Amino acid sequence: MRNKRLETVIRFQKALRLAVEAARPGEAKAAEHAARRLMREYHIDPTDLTNKSLYDRGDFAGNSLLIKLREEYRTAHPPKPKCVRATPLEQVTKNVALLTG
Repeated sequence: MRNKRLETVIRFQKALRLAVEAARPGEAKAAEHAARRLMREYHIDPTDLTNKSLYDRGDFAGNSLLIKLREEYRTAHPPKPKCVRATPLEQVTKNVALLTG
Protein backbone atom coordinates (compact mmCIF):
# COMPACT_ATOMS: atom_id res chain seq x y z
CA MET A 1 0.00 0.00 0.00
CA ARG A 2 1.35 3.41 -0.94
CA ASN A 3 1.45 6.36 1.42
CA LYS A 4 -0.98 8.98 0.05
CA ARG A 5 0.56 11.84 2.07
CA LEU A 6 4.06 11.05 0.79
CA GLU A 7 2.82 10.96 -2.82
CA THR A 8 1.09 14.32 -2.34
CA VAL A 9 4.21 15.96 -0.89
CA ILE A 10 6.30 14.58 -3.76
CA ARG A 11 3.81 16.04 -6.26
CA PHE A 12 4.04 19.37 -4.41
CA GLN A 13 7.85 19.27 -4.57
CA LYS A 14 7.75 18.48 -8.29
CA ALA A 15 5.49 21.50 -8.85
CA LEU A 16 7.98 23.66 -6.93
CA ARG A 17 10.82 22.36 -9.10
CA LEU A 18 8.84 22.98 -12.30
CA ALA A 19 8.08 26.56 -11.27
CA VAL A 20 11.77 27.37 -10.84
CA GLU A 21 13.03 25.49 -13.90
CA ALA A 22 10.30 26.73 -16.26
CA ALA A 23 11.53 28.14 -19.55
CA ARG A 24 8.53 30.43 -20.06
CA PRO A 25 6.57 32.59 -17.60
CA GLY A 26 3.34 30.74 -18.42
CA GLU A 27 4.87 27.44 -17.34
CA ALA A 28 6.07 28.94 -14.06
CA LYS A 29 2.63 30.41 -13.40
CA ALA A 30 0.93 27.06 -14.09
CA ALA A 31 3.35 25.24 -11.78
CA GLU A 32 2.76 27.82 -9.03
CA HIS A 33 -0.98 27.38 -9.48
CA ALA A 34 -0.58 23.60 -9.18
CA ALA A 35 1.49 23.96 -5.99
CA ARG A 36 -1.10 26.29 -4.44
CA ARG A 37 -3.91 23.92 -5.38
CA LEU A 38 -2.09 20.99 -3.76
CA MET A 39 -1.51 23.07 -0.62
CA ARG A 40 -5.18 24.00 -0.44
CA GLU A 41 -6.69 20.60 -1.24
CA TYR A 42 -4.35 18.45 0.85
CA HIS A 43 -3.70 20.91 3.70
CA ILE A 44 0.03 21.05 3.09
CA ASP A 45 1.88 23.35 5.46
CA PRO A 46 4.96 24.60 3.57
CA THR A 47 6.66 25.58 6.83
CA ASP A 48 6.63 21.94 7.98
CA LEU A 49 8.22 20.54 4.84
CA THR A 50 11.89 19.73 4.72
CA ASN A 51 14.20 21.43 2.23
CA LYS A 52 15.49 18.04 1.07
CA SER A 53 13.74 16.44 -1.87
CA LEU A 54 11.85 13.23 -1.21
CA TYR A 55 12.28 11.87 -4.75
CA ASP A 56 15.84 12.79 -5.73
CA ARG A 57 18.94 14.46 -4.28
CA GLY A 58 17.63 17.97 -4.83
CA ASP A 59 17.46 20.75 -2.28
CA PHE A 60 14.67 23.33 -1.97
CA ALA A 61 16.48 25.72 0.40
CA GLY A 62 16.83 28.41 -2.29
CA ASN A 63 13.55 27.71 -4.09
CA SER A 64 11.96 31.13 -4.58
CA LEU A 65 8.41 29.77 -4.81
CA LEU A 66 8.76 27.76 -1.59
CA ILE A 67 10.17 30.80 0.21
CA LYS A 68 7.25 32.90 -1.08
CA LEU A 69 4.66 30.27 -0.05
CA ARG A 70 6.21 29.93 3.41
CA GLU A 71 6.09 33.69 3.99
CA GLU A 72 2.46 33.88 2.83
CA TYR A 73 1.55 30.93 5.06
CA ARG A 74 3.25 32.49 8.10
CA THR A 75 1.40 35.79 7.64
CA ALA A 76 -1.93 33.99 7.16
CA HIS A 77 -1.33 31.62 10.11
CA PRO A 78 0.58 33.48 12.84
CA PRO A 79 1.89 31.30 15.67
CA LYS A 80 -0.40 30.99 18.66
CA PRO A 81 0.98 32.43 21.90
CA LYS A 82 2.12 29.82 24.34
CA CYS A 83 0.51 29.66 27.74
CA VAL A 84 3.04 30.77 30.34
CA ARG A 85 2.51 29.13 33.68
CA ALA A 86 3.68 30.60 36.92
CA THR A 87 6.46 28.83 38.75
CA PRO A 88 5.47 27.18 42.05
CA LEU A 89 7.15 29.99 44.01
CA GLU A 90 5.25 32.64 42.04
CA GLN A 91 1.99 30.76 42.60
CA VAL A 92 2.60 30.54 46.38
CA THR A 93 3.46 34.23 46.50
CA LYS A 94 0.26 35.07 44.62
CA ASN A 95 -1.86 32.89 46.95
CA VAL A 96 -0.31 34.42 50.06
CA ALA A 97 -0.99 37.91 48.71
CA LEU A 98 -4.63 36.96 48.08
CA LEU A 99 -5.04 35.53 51.58
CA THR A 100 -3.43 38.44 53.37
CA GLY A 101 -5.22 40.82 51.11
